[in-house]
Amino acid sequence: MNSVNDLNQVEKALQQTKMVCETLENQKGMVDKLVADTQVLEKHISVEKSKLYKQELKCLQGYRDKLKLKISKDVHLLEETVSKLRTLEADSKVVQRWLDSVKDFLMKDQIKQAEPEGLQRQLDQCMLFIIEMEKIELSLKEMKETESSLRGQPVNAWVKSKVTDIQSQWDRLSKQIICQKNQLSENQEKAVNLKKDLTEMQEWMAQAEEEYLEKDFEYKNPDELENAVEEMKRAKEDVLQKEVRVKILKDSIKMLAAKLPSGGQDLTTELNLVLENYQLLCNRIRGKCHTLEEVWSCWIELLHYLDLEAAWLNTLEEKMKTTEHLPEKIDAVSEALESLESILRHPADNRTQIRELGQTLIDGGILDEIISEKLEVFNARYEELSHVAVSRQISLEQQLQMMRETEHMLQVLQESLKDLDRQLTSYLTNRIDAFQMPQEAQKIQAEIAAHESTLEELRKNVYSLMSPSPECRSPRGGTHLDVLQRKLREVSTKYQLFQKPANFEQRMLDCKRVLDSVKVELHILDVKDIDPDIIQFHFDKCMKLYKTLSEVKLEVETVIKTGRQIVQKQQTDNPKSMDEQLTALKFLYNDLGAQVTEGKQDLEQALQLSCKFNEVSHSLSKWLEVTEAELVHKSTSERTLSDLDTEVAWAKVSFQGYAI
Repeated sequence: MNSVNDLNQVEKALQQTKMVCETLENQKGMVDKLVADTQVLEKHISVEKSKLYKQELKCLQGYRDKLKLKISKDVHLLEETVSKLRTLEADSKVVQRWLDSVKDFLMKDQIKQAEPEGLQRQLDQCMLFIIEMEKIELSLKEMKETESSLRGQPVNAWVKSKVTDIQSQWDRLSKQIICQKNQLSENQEKAVNLKKDLTEMQEWMAQAEEEYLEKDFEYKNPDELENAVEEMKRAKEDVLQKEVRVKILKDSIKMLAAKLPSGGQDLTTELNLVLENYQLLCNRIRGKCHTLEEVWSCWIELLHYLDLEAAWLNTLEEKMKTTEHLPEKIDAVSEALESLESILRHPADNRTQIRELGQTLIDGGILDEIISEKLEVFNARYEELSHVAVSRQISLEQQLQMMRETEHMLQVLQESLKDLDRQLTSYLTNRIDAFQMPQEAQKIQAEIAAHESTLEELRKNVYSLMSPSPECRSPRGGTHLDVLQRKLREVSTKYQLFQKPANFEQRMLDCKRVLDSVKVELHILDVKDIDPDIIQFHFDKCMKLYKTLSEVKLEVETVIKTGRQIVQKQQTDNPKSMDEQLTALKFLYNDLGAQVTEGKQDLEQALQLSCKFNEVSHSLSKWLEVTEAELVHKSTSERTLSDLDTEVAWAKVSFQGYAI
């Protein structure tokens, strides 16, 4: 492999190496048989010989594997080399073909260079060669890459020599063909290019005139107007940029006309026409651009004034919103009123500008629909907010006036309630009640009723001015009214206490004490004896209790009636407790009255029965004495036995007469 120098030798070496690889592969069966024979032989020889054979067999297999690996690598390397050399050969043929064609062309060109009719044909042929140069450069690049990849291999010297030779030919011939092409095309190209530039300039001016100058001014939305302005600015810039090109074109035509006097007249005439049209186009585009910029400036200015007025209207609207929920303070309402009045003093200059600018644009038929709509919306909102603002101003003025009047009334009411409170406090402290001063009580009651009416009227007025939100309540509004309301309740409570008799509790306690003393003496109603004197004693005691209850009855009824009124009017700190005491007092009085009345009746009846019993007993005793004496007399008399029937009849009559 170290002796190969060209593609044929490399291909031959590849074939030889593949044959060696196949030979090694064919020997694999012999090696496998040798391994099997060694395994059989191990059973019939000693261990030492067996180890020796195994070692030799292992060495043989290792040598074979190394040789096979090396040959495989050589096969792979040779295959890659063959592939690269074939590619190199194909690329070299392509490059060499181009080089040979260029050599032939250059040799023929030297002969035919003076022939005018062959210039265009030769130029076309040059252009074909130059066009193919890119492809040839790629092939040459691939050859260099192949040479670089084969460095360090025996074939590299041959490859490098081949590539170097072709590269040197390429460098020389590529420069020659380019130089030849330049020489052929220089004069013709200048004339063609100038002619083309003049034509393009004429076409551009015609296109610019059609695109920028033949459009009308009927713009219906700001985007169209803005696009038109930007478009005219770009047109203006394009025209100014073309000025440099026109100058270069003018100078180039003059230079070419100086070299070719007979052929430059047409270009000069066409140049003069282009210059005249260019100057006219510049003037027209500048005029239209200026006009559109003025129109756009008017539109932007109109929007600016509309934004200013919209901002003022927004401020006015926000200020009116802030006046909807004002704290119920005179300072807050006064400040809000002053602030609103300050905003309403806004000058009318901006609205004048809006009207004039809008009318100017509408008269020109530019954005007329949009401007009319914007002006209509602005004027409607302005009129609406102005009307609402003036109404709010009047409302705040009325509110401020009413608040000041309310403030004065609140102060007067507060002082009056303080005076009433001091007066009632003095009466209660000195235990003076309404029963002792009835005229003063009526006067105080009338004043309290008047204050209640005044306070209710003030509350209605304040609530009509106040915002419903709690945070807007202030000490001069709802809270002040609440304080006065509580003060009025305190005064009313003290007046109710003033209406309550000053010694009511003591009178109720006295009634309770009297009834309790009667209750303690109820045992007198219990009599176990029938002696009239004892019964009379109990009866007398009962009559005293009866008299006591009769005497206290009016006071008890008065106390209960007065107490019920006190409870009903809430003239006590604990109405429930007092109600329970009154109920207990009434129950006790009724219970005692029932027991004493019933006891009195029982004692009367007992006394009558006892007296009658004594009378009957006394009569019976007398009859017994008389009858006994009569009987003794009769029993001692001799006539008794003779008239026995008569005596028996007498005895019956006497007994029956007593029994009756």
